[in-house]
Amino acid sequence: MSFVKGAFIQKLAGIGKKMKKVTIILIIIGISINLFSQELTEKLIVDFCNQTFKDYFFQHKKTYEKIDFYIQQDSLQLKTQTEFDDFNLHFVNKRKEQELIKKNNISELYWTKIKEISKDTIDVLIGGWTVDYKRKFLKGGAFNYAAWCGGTNGYVPQGRFIYNYKTENWDYLTEKEIIDNIITEYQNKLKE
Repeated sequence: MSFVKGAFIQKLAGIGKKMKKVTIILIIIGISINLFSQELTEKLIVDFCNQTFKDYFFQHKKTYEKIDFYIQQDSLQLKTQTEFDDFNLHFVNKRKEQELIKKNNISELYWTKIKEISKDTIDVLIGGWTVDYKRKFLKGGAFNYAAWCGGTNGYVPQGRFIYNYKTENWDYLTEKEIIDNIITEYQNKLKE
């Protein structure tokens, strides 16, 4: 009888050790879920795009009049804002894009992408091409796309959103702020 009782106690002790491991694992999972509890909803990503568009395209206006910018429709599959105070965005498909280029209505065409750097860092990228259409005698013509250079600062998004765990909000950095940070870091390294 004491042998059976001893085996039962050892079995309970073994279960206790397993329960401790399971409890620790559940606590770690719970903490991880809480740390990454910010949800990247489509609405949130659209808000990121709208904020970046507002800053980027306002800076690229060449006149004081309200102007139009054209973005390739297939580069972003979200329903973002298209009318802003100082400019309008037009998402165009390939056929419309070529029609505008052929009629010489546009000389610049933009694209945009979302890049998830990590769970707490999202970049909005905007780039583009200088475009034109060269007519050929008796044979139609050819579309020309010249890609824009990204600059000499390396990878720099036009908008970066970083989740702030203290405030539980997303902080926004403009392209200019990111470049200023890169320059400041470089200058500090030179001083060392």
